Amino acid sequence: MQRKLARNALSEFKIGYDANEFRSKRDVQNLIHVIQNQYLHRVAIDKISFLERISIGWKLPPFTLRLVLEQVIPMLLQKPAKVRHLQLMLNAWVPLSMIEKILSSSSTLETLDLRAVKIRTQILSESRSGHRGCRHSESHTLSLSNTISLTTRSEPSRGDDYIIVDNSVLAVLPYLPPTIKALKLVDCNLQPRHMPELMQILRNKRNIELLSLRLNRDLCMTGWENVIFEKLFFLTALDLSICDLDSIDGMYLATALKESTTSNIKSLSVAGNYRLHESLPKLVEACALAGVIEFDCSFCDVQNNHQQTIFDVLATVQPCSIRSFRMHSTGIKNITPLVNCIENNTSIERLILNHPREPFSLSMESLDRLLVAIKKNYYLKVFKVDRTWDQDPKVIEEMEYWMKLNQCGRSILLYDETKYLPRVLANIASLHDIDTFYCFLRNGAEQFDYIGKMMKEECSVH
Repeated sequence: MQRKLARNALSEFKIGYDANEFRSKRDVQNLIHVIQNQYLHRVAIDKISFLERISIGWKLPPFTLRLVLEQVIPMLLQKPAKVRHLQLMLNAWVPLSMIEKILSSSSTLETLDLRAVKIRTQILSESRSGHRGCRHSESHTLSLSNTISLTTRSEPSRGDDYIIVDNSVLAVLPYLPPTIKALKLVDCNLQPRHMPELMQILRNKRNIELLSLRLNRDLCMTGWENVIFEKLFFLTALDLSICDLDSIDGMYLATALKESTTSNIKSLSVAGNYRLHESLPKLVEACALAGVIEFDCSFCDVQNNHQQTIFDVLATVQPCSIRSFRMHSTGIKNITPLVNCIENNTSIERLILNHPREPFSLSMESLDRLLVAIKKNYYLKVFKVDRTWDQDPKVIEEMEYWMKLNQCGRSILLYDETKYLPRVLANIASLHDIDTFYCFLRNGAEQFDYIGKMMKEECSVH
């Protein structure tokens, strides 16, 4: 990596994911030397930097972390570098001044991904200030930061010169640069009591489009869901996966989304909330009617009766805005509701129902019924369901064949529009697949005859 960095040929700077990466302080100093004397020199000559992503992992030893945060990252963010993505997966207490310095060093940062980060705010202790709770000024706080060592323990040791303030990662948010479009606060120990302050800060950050609160396991709906959908109308993606939400939280979430008149959420993930399953049908319906395009409810322990209700909702709700529906870890026992959903839903283009690691395979009879349904669906482009290695692959191959036709634009056969025909034919021709081209022409014979008559009439008029 350092060789690529020295040549200004590195697009992602990634350290802290190998326990033996830095064995001594000299290793870090060597990295700083490469950046100062080779990378920055090369960038000055090239007048451009190809570095776009910085990712710092949790395996950095304590003697390394301070130098990386105080020197390495700010140098890598210097102009003309255009780093767009910064991920800090530290599992450590970090002084606020360090994060503030990092954020102020970049004018191009678009994604800030903080994982297991705890922010340390310093105030004078009673022994030094003479009064309980007397705060330092900001300048004095920053000067003290250099005297306090980072710790990766679950709780930092309390000294005479500081104590820990309970707002955790929220202290960073006022320093977010205006270029940030995606904010990920993953596993940052956010509690329901933090949500009002978080919502209030985000109301003034209208450039943010994606908000991830993933892995904050103590979150529950206490009214802040209404603020997200009503006041944070600039958000287009929300990730609430693995937040230990239950069915009551799901109902509150569905109600807030359904009643919102300003929500612009296009992508919503509630994956990994295994206690959410009873409220998922209502949440799916709310998403379908509220303009949500991508919905993920994977690993939510959706059993047979709730599966049937969800597929019935997707088959009947009109208009349905969902184009991508993901429900991993779903053992489908009753195939009829799924077949009915595929035959009647005209909005879903991606339907993902397989298990990434433990497949719940379907019978050959069920796969045959799904194939018949897919032939009737002109819009479904990606469909993944579990199967085992010993099953006949021909059925799956035929499913993929028909979905390939849909990807090319088979739905044009349902309409009288002729303006899309050249583009569709060009898409099919680019596949270099004679069978696909023949099948498309054969299925569209009547439509093409109608189009030909229309074109003949237009020519006769002119």
